[in-house]
Amino acid sequence: MTLHAHSTFSQLDGIGLPERHAEAAREQGLDGLALTDHGLTAGWIQWEDAMRKEGVNPLFGVETYFAIDRHHKDKEALWKSNPSHMLLIAKEATGLRSINRIVADSYIEGFYGKPRTDWRVLRENSEGLIASSGCVSGAVGKFLKDGEQAKAQEWILEAMEVFGDNFYLELQPHPFDQQREQNRWLCITADQMGLPLIVTNDSHYAKPEDREDQFVSVCVATKSTVNDPAMQYSHDFSVKGYEQLYRELQELTNVDEKYAAQAVANTKQILSETHVELPRGLNLSPAWPNAVEELQNLLEAGFERKVKKNKQQYRDRLEYEKNIIISKGFAEYFLVVADMVRAAKERGVFVGCGRGSAGGSLIAYLLDITEVDPVRWDLDVERFISPERGGLKMTFHNATEITELKNEFEENYV
Repeated sequence: MTLHAHSTFSQLDGIGLPERHAEAAREQGLDGLALTDHGLTAGWIQWEDAMRKEGVNPLFGVETYFAIDRHHKDKEALWKSNPSHMLLIAKEATGLRSINRIVADSYIEGFYGKPRTDWRVLRENSEGLIASSGCVSGAVGKFLKDGEQAKAQEWILEAMEVFGDNFYLELQPHPFDQQREQNRWLCITADQMGLPLIVTNDSHYAKPEDREDQFVSVCVATKSTVNDPAMQYSHDFSVKGYEQLYRELQELTNVDEKYAAQAVANTKQILSETHVELPRGLNLSPAWPNAVEELQNLLEAGFERKVKKNKQQYRDRLEYEKNIIISKGFAEYFLVVADMVRAAKERGVFVGCGRGSAGGSLIAYLLDITEVDPVRWDLDVERFISPERGGLKMTFHNATEITELKNEFEENYV
């Protein structure tokens, strides 16, 4: 049973594809299983498919990295470049978007050693989320390790303000002194502050027999050897069932039966009652009335302005590309990109003449997205876009103007 699981997508820390976790969850009789890889959500789609195939309820989350100030990038900052872990799980569909916003910002704005977030971002993107106090590497665990119980309480109060009734104190059944002390403190705090408990096993592999593979993987990540005494541990971090975790909480970490029962019951409720489906096949382009008509008008204007000879050859190529783009529903996409490039050029931001396969598109050339005539230079459009694929990348320079553009287009299109 776990609301805290890592797959092979947790680069060298977790091991095992979602299919194996789904099989383990079914064998353990679990109602659901949450994927909470480190700092990313890349495994969500494969997780959903695997879980549903095994009849297990898939939950989607992330173990993000929390910093007091994600913009503070200094080796002397609190926790330095090793920020605390924080568990987030989508309780409903809006939570998926909240997590994706948090993760994206953690790489774009907060990256320092790890992709980090902070209270400001969490406060702005808390809708539809479940959050917990995390493992011993969470903020609470780090404060407690340093003997700063008051700061641990302050952090919890902040989390309660941000997440409300969706914030939980997370017990784990790991037989380490730090974990035992943290579990004891969390149980007392749960009574004092009226907070609910959950239990997780912080699973880093699916089944007990996968332990050696994960151990070697962690040694590679930490540049250690399998003979290093610091790397030795005997606890099982696989996916476990309700009864086993209920028993291990009491036997391995001395948690009172009352708290163990509450933690198991709350966790089972979340696993069984949290139903979220990943959106598939959505067109996320902004609403753009008469997009196809506007695209055709802009292309005709570009054609008249740029094509002076061999017009039939250009016309045939244009119609071929248009058929692909319109059939794929990319009219809005090209209009947005053309709008962004135009705005950048008007501000004097340097824009490249065209990058990689994008130079093969006559439409991109006629819209002034690129400056390379693909017909003249006999460039194939299929490398850029075809009925089977498509995409476009841009390169801008001058950070200040780019930030202004980002803000403007987030307001217009997001």
